[in-house]
Amino acid sequence: MAVPEKSPGQPSLSFAERLDLIPAIASTLGAALYAAITGPFRGSWGAHTYRHHITHALLRKFTSRLSTAQLQYLTAPFHAIYEKWCQKAGTDPEYVVLPSGCRAFWVGHKTATNIVVYFHGGGFSLDGTPGHLHYWSSVQTDLTSAGQSTAVLFVEYTLVPYATYPIQIREGIEAIQYVVTDLGRAPSTVTLSGDSAGANLCLAILSHIMHPNPDLPAMHLTQPVKALILVAPWVTFQIQQPSSERNAHKDIFKPATSAQWGANYLAGKATSAYAEALLAPAEWWRDALVEGVLVVAGAEEILVDAISLWAEKFQSVNPGVLTYVIAKNEGHVAPFIEWELGDTAETEQGEAIRSWMKWRF
Repeated sequence: MAVPEKSPGQPSLSFAERLDLIPAIASTLGAALYAAITGPFRGSWGAHTYRHHITHALLRKFTSRLSTAQLQYLTAPFHAIYEKWCQKAGTDPEYVVLPSGCRAFWVGHKTATNIVVYFHGGGFSLDGTPGHLHYWSSVQTDLTSAGQSTAVLFVEYTLVPYATYPIQIREGIEAIQYVVTDLGRAPSTVTLSGDSAGANLCLAILSHIMHPNPDLPAMHLTQPVKALILVAPWVTFQIQQPSSERNAHKDIFKPATSAQWGANYLAGKATSAYAEALLAPAEWWRDALVEGVLVVAGAEEILVDAISLWAEKFQSVNPGVLTYVIAKNEGHVAPFIEWELGDTAETEQGEAIRSWMKWRF
């Protein structure tokens, strides 16, 4: 199936922006070299392993030094990554074009018993990665082989600056309405999942289901969705909890990067619980329309304390619904990023997701 048209594609850079890539990449490599030299003496302030200390330092510099346009220029669009994955897997790509023109694509067959609607992370500024497809295709295969037929619908929502809040939420709602209305699937067979900014979208959509936002398309679900699976949910843009300092030299991005990407996403609009889930009081989440929730985070990520605060709020008004796993010695979105960085061992977060889904599905 040919790739459906979507605009814009990868950004073009000005001559100055292209020229700036040279010092930007040099400084990124310099940060990795500095981490390699100082790593043996890092003590408890650095990442758990020497390898992660270096690779995480490289990513922190890469995402903070380069502009959004430069980052998008250097990374492939998610659909191009999907095309390559399909070619390697020996399968035909299957796309869906939503009413807004937003693309989505399938891993697994859409007639599967369980449907996972997935939103990738990247601060609304970066696209999905090969790590997302690698991990979720393996989960899809494992579940289907175990008799729990599952398919994943990846939503290639529009990135900042081409769209800003709340456009990405609207595109997410369209994806769910496509599954429930066009495919005729019961909400009890549908799981919403995402990592970081993608998990932010999951919580925004759950907020809208429970507290309809007049700026968003109406949703009329007859029953709770099957599950939410949230990987390091980006529940606040201003990361000011103790973990922001405790894990400053361990994680893959900086608090300042979170603040900048959050501001870019809001684009001058007032923030709210639909943009930052931590802003909502506990009562907001009472009787959430979801059968079960899994949250995974890394003990070495800057967001972990904020995620814990949100989880406490949710648990306090939905007892027995949420399972929360904090993985020792792991950072942000470890199931996807560590494979990207050359570490092929299963992460604790990745194993927790796999095990929980086998139990829940």
